[in-house]
Amino acid sequence: MLESEECIGIEAWCSQLYAQQNYTGAKTCFYARRIPWHYISLLSPGCRRGRLWHERCQGTEAICMGTENVEQRAQCIARSRRPLWASKAWRSCPATTAFYDERCMGTDMWCEVQSTVKVIYPSVDDCRGLRDGVPLDSASLPRIEYLLPNHSAERPPFSRVYSERCGESGASDSSEACIGTEAWCQQHSVAKAWPSQEACKDFAAKTNATRSIWLYPSHDCNSGAESCIGTEAACLNNPFCCSDKDERCLGTDAWYLGYAQRGLNYTSRADCFAMRGLEPDSVINLLRGKVLVAGRDGRLRIAANLTTNALVLLIAQHIAFGSRRLLKEPFVKR
Repeated sequence: MLESEECIGIEAWCSQLYAQQNYTGAKTCFYARRIPWHYISLLSPGCRRGRLWHERCQGTEAICMGTENVEQRAQCIARSRRPLWASKAWRSCPATTAFYDERCMGTDMWCEVQSTVKVIYPSVDDCRGLRDGVPLDSASLPRIEYLLPNHSAERPPFSRVYSERCGESGASDSSEACIGTEAWCQQHSVAKAWPSQEACKDFAAKTNATRSIWLYPSHDCNSGAESCIGTEAACLNNPFCCSDKDERCLGTDAWYLGYAQRGLNYTSRADCFAMRGLEPDSVINLLRGKVLVAGRDGRLRIAANLTTNALVLLIAQHIAFGSRRLLKEPFVKR
């Protein structure tokens, strides 16, 4: 009993008694006791319940990045099993990541990004040297339960706030599709994986603007976010309706800051509505056209009536004038 692993500890057990568990050597015994290597998975079941800072959510590297002590950071990495080398594999890229997952980018690109940050790996070779195995074919990558094998091979689209992908494939309110690429790249955990915020944003493919989803008010929250107050209130809310706070009054910097602080990246309330499928300018133009047509038709009817009345009056005057001439009565001008 005294020679159990629980009593003498892993170091003594694996150094002296590894053969009792059929290990070929102390090294294999120690390695078997390392914890699994975790990749980022923000939307796995446990993470969706609020434990976003758990290693299973942020990934092993992201958690170890948060350790300021260099020696402890190295120990943090060493306690985990070595990850396998991965080649670029967009089609088996987890939809629950920000597309900067090593399984999406491939080990080569991933290590280049990580070595640029120089938080964990001083060089590309240090990063690559931690991986086990030879480059893998994308079809042979492990099929984890939340992978989407038919995911597009193209770069992820640049997302606006509450894009049309928000809510799809299990995306949460904290996903890039919901908070937008701008805000996503500003997050501390995301920014550390890229040389700069611009590099993070540039990785997303700039495409034509797509419509965002229309949100109805929710009674389960009390913040001023669009997901709480609804799209209509958010688009009509400040700074869109402040007529005395336009750019000419506040100046470009202050005026733009009002939008930037909200993180909406819309130029006007019309732009905000337009991204939800309602284009106020088109509606106004349609109504203006109908009003103009109705007004024109009304004026024509009135003009026609006036013309008819004028003709009737003129004819009556001519008839009266003719009658007076026949009766030899003088015609008196008014």
